[in-house]
Amino acid sequence: MHRLNEQLRKSLLKYRIEMVKAKQEKARQEKEPLADLRNLEENLRKKNDDILFEMERKKGEVIQQKARIDEIRKQLNSQDFLDVETKFKQEFITKFVTENVIKDLTTYIHIVDESIVQYHAKKMEEINEILGTLWGKVYRGNDIDRIQIRSESVDEGEKRKSYNYRVVMCVEGMEFDMPGRCSAGQKMLASILIRIALSDVFCDKCSVIALDEPTANLDVFKVENLGEILAEIIEARCNYTDKNFQLIVITHDDRFVEHLRQLCRPEWVYAISKDSAGFNYPVFSNFFGICIRSFL
Repeated sequence: MHRLNEQLRKSLLKYRIEMVKAKQEKARQEKEPLADLRNLEENLRKKNDDILFEMERKKGEVIQQKARIDEIRKQLNSQDFLDVETKFKQEFITKFVTENVIKDLTTYIHIVDESIVQYHAKKMEEINEILGTLWGKVYRGNDIDRIQIRSESVDEGEKRKSYNYRVVMCVEGMEFDMPGRCSAGQKMLASILIRIALSDVFCDKCSVIALDEPTANLDVFKVENLGEILAEIIEARCNYTDKNFQLIVITHDDRFVEHLRQLCRPEWVYAISKDSAGFNYPVFSNFFGICIRSFL
């Protein structure tokens, strides 16, 4: 009987222990969701605080923006901004017109540049045509067929168009640079003919050529040859064109003057002399030797 009571007591204690363990397990399981809820609550509270802080910051920004808007409105209502719309329209129109004017001027400049290039090419053809004709009529030798002016474009950007020029002589279909390959007489003749051609092309109504001391550094034979060349040029000009032509020769060489007088027979020769007091005065003389002193 005692043993039975002992076993019953053990069974009762064991049951109570199991009940306590079950309650502990249940309490433990109920405690874990509570901790999660507390963590969630803490996170939500932090987010709420952040949102409240951001709201306050935005409110401050709104207040600043409102103050800025009020300031701008005051400026717009001030005297400086009364006609702002009209002024804006005027400036817009000015900008639009200026841009279109710049565009039109750019087109105009481009067209003018093209026209200048075409004009230059045309005038060079005319100059070379006159040079070829005069050279064939005046030059006595047979070693140079004709002379020409060649132009080469120098690229200096879009804003400027310039050229380098060189005089060439044509010999049996070949072109050679004339400087350094021609005599003094050929050089002098080429210089005179080039000036005549330029005068013809660019001075249609005023064809005047002036030679200042053309006999400098020339011997007697070349001086006479130059006089004959000038006489032939004048004759060729009279037969070649109906344009007016005037040749002015300035020289101190009396022999050259007399040679020209015999070849060209000018109506008058103008000279500067000095009287006994040392004053200069002009003297006119004709082909017959009649001299007239001018007192003007």
